Amino acid sequence: MRQFWGSRFSSIWISPLYKKEKKLAGMKKQYFIDDHELTTNYRRLPRNTSLLGRARKMRRSGGNQAEIFFWKLVKNGAFHGLRFRRQQIIGNFIVDFYCPALRLVIELDGGIHEYQMEYDAWRQRKLEELGCKVIRFTDFLVLNGAEQVLEELKDFILEHFAK
Repeated sequence: MRQFWGSRFSSIWISPLYKKEKKLAGMKKQYFIDDHELTTNYRRLPRNTSLLGRARKMRRSGGNQAEIFFWKLVKNGAFHGLRFRRQQIIGNFIVDFYCPALRLVIELDGGIHEYQMEYDAWRQRKLEELGCKVIRFTDFLVLNGAEQVLEELKDFILEHFAK
């Protein structure tokens, strides 16, 4: 063991295997659905940091009923071990759910989206230009057909990300 010198924390001991452990921790996880390996892409996406406060407020407010219900279905790797983030900032947008391993955006569309279809299409094109895949579900479908939503999501992932 060697001591870390040159700072006020000179009593901290660092393992000689620290770099090796850190390197192993940085290895990317492999994901499988029905024995199909999924291709992953962990490239960082641009984000507008001025939206951080708004995204934080949206996460803390809980969102609408469909978002809360969907989050309970996918949080903590419950959906095939994939990690999802809520109210993630990508570019100048805040998306409902984002899977960083696959660069997958999941949007839950409520009633307002019937009146802003052009904006949603433009927004989806911009997200796809950044390399994200976007899938949309209606709030009604999430609340009344959760099994169907998860099956459609699984099929979408297998179609677009299976090797």
